[in-house]
Amino acid sequence: MRAALALLVTTLGCSASGAAPLPAATAPPGFWEHWGDGQAELNGYTLTQPRYGELRRGEAVLVFVTEDFDDAARVKSDRGGPGTFPALKLNAAWDFQTGI
Repeated sequence: MRAALALLVTTLGCSASGAAPLPAATAPPGFWEHWGDGQAELNGYTLTQPRYGELRRGEAVLVFVTEDFDDAARVKSDRGGPGTFPALKLNAAWDFQTGI
């Protein structure tokens, strides 16, 4: 899985600046009805994190949310409107004892 993700990032990151833009992605039916409702989705997990040569126990929380993205400025948009599009965003937080 990590290898496929790394290949995708590398492929997208290495495209020539003069290349034609990628076609707009289309979501499957029902996608935006679920993800575009203004609600975040939280997922909690038990975490085992190697740190300083030992395995540390903790918790991981993933937060999925959609936000408007300004295509021209390439940043989150608080205003919406023309030139913006919805983007699915993932925030990840880990909480574990570092041993200090």
